[in-house]
Amino acid sequence: MSLRSALFAFGFIFAGSPSLLLSQWTAIPLHPASGFTDSFVRGISSGQQVGQAHDGSNYHAVRWTGSPGSLIDLNPIGATASRALGSWGSRQVGVATFGFTENAALWTGTAASFLNLHPATGYSSSEAWAIKGDLIVGGVDLSTSGPAYAARWTMTSPTTATFDEMHPGPAYMNSFALGTDGISAVGQATTTGGATHAAHWVLTSEFFTDLNPSGSSYSVARDVEGLVQIGEVNVGSAPHAAMWTGTTASFTDLNPPIAGGSTLYDIDGGYEVGNAFVGGSYKAGIWSSTAASFVNLHAFLPPSTYSSSEARAVWTDGATVYVAGSAFRTEFSRSEAMLWVLPEPASILCLIGGAVLLRTRRVGTHE
Repeated sequence: MSLRSALFAFGFIFAGSPSLLLSQWTAIPLHPASGFTDSFVRGISSGQQVGQAHDGSNYHAVRWTGSPGSLIDLNPIGATASRALGSWGSRQVGVATFGFTENAALWTGTAASFLNLHPATGYSSSEAWAIKGDLIVGGVDLSTSGPAYAARWTMTSPTTATFDEMHPGPAYMNSFALGTDGISAVGQATTTGGATHAAHWVLTSEFFTDLNPSGSSYSVARDVEGLVQIGEVNVGSAPHAAMWTGTTASFTDLNPPIAGGSTLYDIDGGYEVGNAFVGGSYKAGIWSSTAASFVNLHAFLPPSTYSSSEARAVWTDGATVYVAGSAFRTEFSRSEAMLWVLPEPASILCLIGGAVLLRTRRVGTHE
């Protein structure tokens, strides 16, 4: 590579070349070779992917570290079923079912590490949906017929946690928390009139905001990062990927111009993931905070193998972006856990910068 061409390439990437970035995506199937009929990823962090896999009878919470053979079954002894819904560091959260009762669950990498977070009294079921640091959010049912209330657990030691309800008050009959960044939480709250609205809690001040845009019949917020909340808003009769910055008026429609509908599930490092209805089915996608930034990740799956897909989780370590979800494999009529991987532009720039420096030294020393 000449110095001139290296500098041109550097400028080309820095400008955000879509063609170059698109060509870097790699799709890695995570579905195990045997033992499970379906699999899904629901959360990702620090090199691990968590979700659920069906053993032919029930779903089991599972954990991967980037390959099909890395799967670990997290289903606790005595549980009839389980699901892992979120992860952070060495911890995984979700639900374990004993008999007919769902119990909020915490693991640290193995089935034997299971910790039952279900409150001791007063609730018929509970679910843990997301974790960041020592904060876990989800919901509880007050009885088998409801209502459901948003809830949080705060870890006080590796095996103990405090529990608190987060229900916003009498204007709402149900609520649930789906995502957290360790300081605030997001989810949904159903009004006494029956409308489901996106919800945002600032936990340090116990401040609640109804994010539902004026005129929308339905909305939900699924994750939060700093001042940004993401989820879905009904626009007309179609769901649209949505972003807020703490107020109802801040709603931004991220539905791609080519899509008949879309939704967002997760955010990390300024990337948002979800799916969009394009080409006759929902396809996994990633955004960078604008509708036009949508990238169809389904395009990087083997041709004619999968008919639809979804992206449920995203995590970046600053050098690589990891997106996890599932894709429906037509041949076997099943959903298969999937991981998409992309080196971030900064890491590519480092490689090219190194090449430029090396070439400059060679020119200077006549090598």
